[in-house]
Amino acid sequence: KRLLGGGHHSIEAPYILYDESTECYYLYVSYGELTRDGGYQIRVFKSDKVDGDYVDMNGAAPDSTSSHDYYGLKLSGNYYLPGLEVGYKATGHNSAFIDEDGKKYVVYHTRFDKASEKHTPKAKQYFTNKEGWPCLLPYTTSQETISDTGYSKDEMVGRYYVINQGIGINSEVAEPVILYLDKNGTIEGEEVKGSWSFEEGSYYMNILVDEKEYSGIFCKMLDEAGIEVMTFSAVGNNESLWGVKY
Repeated sequence: KRLLGGGHHSIEAPYILYDESTECYYLYVSYGELTRDGGYQIRVFKSDKVDGDYVDMNGAAPDSTSSHDYYGLKLSGNYYLPGLEVGYKATGHNSAFIDEDGKKYVVYHTRFDKASEKHTPKAKQYFTNKEGWPCLLPYTTSQETISDTGYSKDEMVGRYYVINQGIGINSEVAEPVILYLDKNGTIEGEEVKGSWSFEEGSYYMNILVDEKEYSGIFCKMLDEAGIEVMTFSAVGNNESLWGVKY
């Protein structure tokens, strides 16, 4: 049974993982070309049955004639964040697993924003939002543990470097913009309007940016320079929004 795609479009590296906590099967795939500038990336669909139908956040999936840009939650592509020595590119060809302690990981390889095709494996922890969609943490895992009871408002508010992974399949690198999460639930940023909220006693959060809604999680973790930072990861309309507080 064909689960997804067809028509010789770029879909490869399929990987299916069942998650007992959400009672869903997750189908991870990669789009793009396996080169530094080929737009290689990770997408995910989900289903309540192992053989589908698998759909994205919009309840849709590509067929043999579709442009794949618009289908599948894009978890990771090309991006740069503070704490990284260089931008990461061609993040893809992943597998996923749930460890014995319940922590969930995506393992993949990445190239870099340099004139080279050198690549290296990486592992990131992820959490599912209230709707059961994976939210990938911004930085490579240091086996961080999320607070099940959430965080104080003082820990959550402040200046964040935020990137939107978008839905494109190209060589562009997602660069951060500065947004302020204020105590009154508003968001401040250059030519940006929005709001944010969190669920008391949990790590769940919601953010509205330029009339687009994202549902996700807060998690305190180490960046790749070893600095402890508050982060959020939220998804909506097949896009991933990452924020890191400095």
